Amino acid sequence: MNPIVMICCFLFLTSLSFLAYQRKIALGRKRRLARIENKLRLALADEHGDGPQEAMTFSSSLEDVSITTRLQTPRLILGQGKGGEPPEKYRIFARLSRQGMSSEEIAEALNLSLEEARQLARLSRLGTVSPNRRLQG
Repeated sequence: MNPIVMICCFLFLTSLSFLAYQRKIALGRKRRLARIENKLRLALADEHGDGPQEAMTFSSSLEDVSITTRLQTPRLILGQGKGGEPPEKYRIFARLSRQGMSSEEIAEALNLSLEEARQLARLSRLGTVSPNRRLQG
């Protein structure tokens, strides 16, 4: 067989393999993003008293914009008139963490730095008191 034909066949097969690999990676990213979005919707639904049923039917692009806007609202505005509650972003972080999301996933979803997300995870573990543990004081 002609060496040029062999090289062309090899390059063609290699490019097909590469494209299949890229599609597999893209599909994995889409699935991961869909999982994160679903957990975020559930956490926001819990935060605002909506039931899981309403969170599951959430699909309107207007509602997507509403979530994005709420996540980007400055912390000072969120803290006003709420009796010293933590900012919404941190409450959402706690809910997502309880649902089993990793600090890395939450940081990506809430636009936090990875170090801030890890620090929040450590603080939330410290703030949780188990029934077997007594408070010192």
